Amino acid sequence: MGFGIVVALGVMANVGVAIEDTRGMSDDEVAVITRRLVVALDDRAGGAVADSAEPCERADRCLDDRRRRTAARVLVLVRLIGVPTRIRIIAERIDADGTPRSVALDLARNRTTWPSSFQRIAAELFPERLAPPRVARASPTEIAKPPPEPEGPSVAPWIAAGVGAAALVTGIAFGVSSQGARSDAASMPTTPEQLDGLERRAIDHGIVANVAFSAALVAGVTGLVLHALE
Repeated sequence: MGFGIVVALGVMANVGVAIEDTRGMSDDEVAVITRRLVVALDDRAGGAVADSAEPCERADRCLDDRRRRTAARVLVLVRLIGVPTRIRIIAERIDADGTPRSVALDLARNRTTWPSSFQRIAAELFPERLAPPRVARASPTEIAKPPPEPEGPSVAPWIAAGVGAAALVTGIAFGVSSQGARSDAASMPTTPEQLDGLERRAIDHGIVANVAFSAALVAGVTGLVLHALE
């Protein structure tokens, strides 16, 4: 039989429907009756699924296999017997403890009278409504979290090294300028105004060079410390 209802992953059906006998029935009639019966049971019992396996001829009626395939707590085994004027449906409910309950109903071949008949079968098999089946869901603690991505090397030591190098170059340049001014003031004949300018340059550039060398030293030490801490 090429029919059935797909059960979503993680959902447990309350009722599994298996067709045991189809004497005097066409494939189309079997498919329609099975589908409508499953819909009626699904509404009444809170979750039903059809077992699409072929009818079982074993003495144990393949009960364990059917429960495993449908993942259902209760099985409904159905026999369909067709004659020219009517169809007899014999539906038997079998609970997990093996307790049976059955109902028999005749259907006319005219399908317009069928809908209420399946609701009646479902109500007689399940006078009490069953709770809907639970959906298996992973708890938040069971959901695997992706490992944190490894952090790349810090750029802070390299920034400190760059600042130190720039300060060192600046200090060397101003230091050379200050020393040159002092040499010119000591060796070259100059006017008082020129001498005053050379001395002023020597002092100012010397101060800038000292500050730059100090900054280069601090930046270099900082870079070494940051690199060691990684």
